[in-house]
Order: sequence, then structure tokens, then C-alpha cells
Amino acid sequence: MAFRDGKNTCVLCDQSSPTPVFPTTLEADCPAYVEVRHVVYFTGDPVFGIFQVDKVDVALLSTMPGKAIVVAKSSSTRCTIQLDGVATIPGLVSNTLYFIGFDSKIAPGPPQPTGTARAWTQEVGWAISPSQLFIRWSSLRGRRGPLA
Repeated sequence: MAFRDGKNTCVLCDQSSPTPVFPTTLEADCPAYVEVRHVVYFTGDPVFGIFQVDKVDVALLSTMPGKAIVVAKSSSTRCTIQLDGVATIPGLVSNTLYFIGFDSKIAPGPPQPTGTARAWTQEVGWAISPSQLFIRWSSLRGRRGPLA
């Protein structure tokens, strides 16, 4: 098992020959409506080495499960996504389990369907401080809410 030291190297390996590990963040193309804190899924193969993503919709199984969180946008259609590790996201509630909400963003609790709405449930991770989320994806769970 390898642990990250912020430099994408294995810290458990022999000091003389560090082993690189897969980075936790990637550059991606995303629609202009995708915002920081949105949870995204991969929509297809990379184009010229750039991943293609869109935000999930907890009401649509075809967009689930979530795979990454948008942590920055460098333009209206280019974003940085984080797949695992500790993400810096201001405005969290410490020691709280975060899920994907109805707005496709991380939320402190599972989606609460109203009316005839139903939602797939997926945990994203734990807030370990007011600005750090330890990303730990759960398996996709069944739909919550009343039957339509």
C-alpha cells in the first residue's frame, strides 16, 4: 500500500527509488454549468488527453455513480477534478459525512426526496476539518423516496 506525500511518490518504498503513484487530480473538459463542488462522472474517452466529464444527477442512474469532485475551474469549460485523497473545499462541517445532493454538489447528508422525487444515494467522504474533505466513495445505494 502506498501513501501520498503531496509529491505523488510512494512514501513506503525504498528511499533510493521512489515509486510514482497515480495523481489524485486531473484536468478535464466540462460543460459551462458545472461548478466547483459538483460531483462528476466520466462521459467518454479522453480527447487529446483531456478527460470528459459532466455533473451527476442523483435521480438518473445513467449518470451515477459519482467518480470525482470539481475542485477548481480555469475557464468556463476546463476544470480540475479530484478522485481521491484529501480535497480542499471551504465551508464544510467538521466530522460530517458528505453525500451527493440533489443539486449534484456535495452535501452534509443524503438527498431528501420530496413529492414524487426519488434519488440514488452515494457517500463522498468525511469532512476532517472545515476546509478538508477526505474523499472515500461508497458503493451506489438504492433509490430513496416515494414511488412515482
